[in-house]
Amino acid sequence: GADLGTAESKVAALKQAGVPVADRPSQIPDLLRRVLQPKRSRSTTQRAKTLRSELSVS
Repeated sequence: GADLGTAESKVAALKQAGVPVADRPSQIPDLLRRVLQPKRSRSTTQRAKTLRSELSVS
């Protein structure tokens, strides 16, 4: 049959592609939290601060 690769080679390929991979099932909840957490870029944070300061000026 066709060589489908080992589990180790598949994990290595996923990690190299930037896909988060849990080493143990107990790591999955934290991994999901980090992946699903909305990311705020520095520019977004700076824009929010600027907007807040503009809105607070009377």
